[in-house]
Amino acid sequence: MLTLQHTSDAATTQAIAALASTHGVDAIVVGLPLRMNGLEGPEARKARRFAHDLKTATNLTIVLWDERMTTMAAERELRSSGLRGPKKRAQIDQAAATLLLQSYLDANRR
Repeated sequence: MLTLQHTSDAATTQAIAALASTHGVDAIVVGLPLRMNGLEGPEARKARRFAHDLKTATNLTIVLWDERMTTMAAERELRSSGLRGPKKRAQIDQAAATLLLQSYLDANRR
């Protein structure tokens, strides 16, 4: 798994667009950070803007997927595997992204 270092939205968008082109991607899943009550806050609006920028840069299908609880689930998973402290913190976002994508794939299994 590849993790991109975020420097700016524009740079991240371009890096993702380049990777998508290189690897023949036909859709990109973007986490939508809804509040626990299902409403959108500023973070969700930012995710929507980012998804729009990705669509513009790639012309690919962009899927916004509810990411509620993925970070907590990732923390539990990493804790149960024995990772603690800085090692765990460094991997939480990557594990949460993996759970998000797996959730999307499971929901769309044909």
